[in-house]
Amino acid sequence: HPLTDYEGYRCIDNQLDTYNIQISNYTETPALLQESCTNGEERYCTHLLKSNCKVTKQPDWGSVYLYIKGDNIPTIESFIKYIISLRDENHFHEEICEMIYKRLSDMFHPDELAVTCLYTRRGGIDICPCRASNQELLNQTLQNHKYNDSPTFRR
Repeated sequence: HPLTDYEGYRCIDNQLDTYNIQISNYTETPALLQESCTNGEERYCTHLLKSNCKVTKQPDWGSVYLYIKGDNIPTIESFIKYIISLRDENHFHEEICEMIYKRLSDMFHPDELAVTCLYTRRGGIDICPCRASNQELLNQTLQNHKYNDSPTFRR
């Protein structure tokens, strides 16, 4: 069994207190994303993803794994605020993943970008959309039916 594809991702949830983040927006708000003063390569993880099913409006909880490399990357604070702003959105899991990817791509123009959303199973169905700027960045474990992915916090 290969090592999980998520080793090396920094969980940023425990940094809420560090940044004294005030949350007041629960609909998708791209303007919350702010550029950091650093460039390079980052691997963030947050288990604060929540959106609602497009059909039933039931809550869907999940984790977001972000890999971004380039001259412009979002601040941790703004990324957390943006992910939390999705809480009242009514979309399928794949649409949420695509929305996050598209916003980050349009705003930061990274050299490489990968977004994976691992949602809590509902009805025994595991939906874990991935979107990446190139195939090498896609989660290899999720693509290979011979391996079971290691459960994450929300799964």
